[in-house]
Amino acid sequence: MDLTVGDIISTQTINAGEFQGITKEVLAGLDMEMAKVYESAKDITHYLPLKELEKAEKLPSKEYFEKSLKHFKKLTTEDLPDIQACDRYEYFKTQVETKGLKTFMEVFKFLLLLDSTKSLNIHEKKFLNKMKAKFTTDTELILGWDKLETRKYIKIQ
Repeated sequence: MDLTVGDIISTQTINAGEFQGITKEVLAGLDMEMAKVYESAKDITHYLPLKELEKAEKLPSKEYFEKSLKHFKKLTTEDLPDIQACDRYEYFKTQVETKGLKTFMEVFKFLLLLDSTKSLNIHEKKFLNKMKAKFTTDTELILGWDKLETRKYIKIQ
């Protein structure tokens, strides 16, 4: 992963932290290169082994996230891809796993639209719930929204 100082990352142990660079630390008498990450929500600086940093997810910038939200707002049922209901889940899942934030927002909106017409199957419903959780976490971390604000935003859509 290509990180620069100031990027916001998420790991299994850190919800969102600012990458502050690579530093050399002495642990048990050994010189080790560690990633320095500041988690402002807990006011803690973490020192992560570089192996753990490889598993980190780089979160989008606030500006890019807001731009993607504008695209999200514009989507309507007319924008839904013409896919048979039996193939939708695999199609949407593959799109989210292989593409970026804009595609995540598109699939999320499409599932919300389909859910409003009660036309989701059980797999799509579970997938939508996972996406809601990720969207809620991301809006909290990136935009500073609280859960109530995020829920209201989702309902309006």
